[in-house]
Amino acid sequence: MNEAMNTGLCTRIQLELVAFHFGAIEPELRAEKEQHLPLCPTCLAEFLALKRAIETAESDLGPSRAAHDRLRRAMAQKLQPIPIPHAVTSRAGSWWERPVAFLVASAAVDVVASSACSPPVTMVSPPAATRTR
Repeated sequence: MNEAMNTGLCTRIQLELVAFHFGAIEPELRAEKEQHLPLCPTCLAEFLALKRAIETAESDLGPSRAAHDRLRRAMAQKLQPIPIPHAVTSRAGSWWERPVAFLVASAAVDVVASSACSPPVTMVSPPAATRTR
């Protein structure tokens, strides 16, 4: 292989080493990596360094304590309840006022409905006395 092709192939191989390590690569690409790694000391060294880093890394990977605390403070600030004015939350009146208001409203509706449904009342004057001569 010439040097220019090898450099391009090495770059592509090195970009796919993580997928190769975890077996998340198609069989054709896996075979290509398996053939290339024993022949290329640069890619083999890169793969071994990656493999060592993955296998010796702490199993408890996560954000640092400071990042965790910043995230917790930001979420607490976003999730704070919205203050509601006291006038909205305080209950004016007693428990009996609500049923009384309902009864008054329903009586008003009954009056309006009964006046709308009844025939109009017209005042009829008695017929005038007819004169006969």
